[in-house]
Amino acid sequence: MTLAMKTKTQLLLLVLFILSNTFILHARELVVSSPDNKIKTVVTIDKEIHFSVSYSNTQIIKPSLISIEIEGIPEASFKVRKS
Repeated sequence: MTLAMKTKTQLLLLVLFILSNTFILHARELVVSSPDNKIKTVVTIDKEIHFSVSYSNTQIIKPSLISIEIEGIPEASFKVRKS
């Protein structure tokens, strides 16, 4: 994966994470599609947050955990919760 592609992927994940927090009270699943509907990203919110990506109805990224690592804060202190 090139640096530019990795950066774009990280940006997409950040946007999806922000969107998932916006809709966390209203949905367990958030679907974002490209204008031509060829690319579809699904964010699933449960005890953990996962995402998957499909292109032309073929899954190209299997459901994968979204996580954040912050230096100095233990990983176990993050939890998905309704507010």
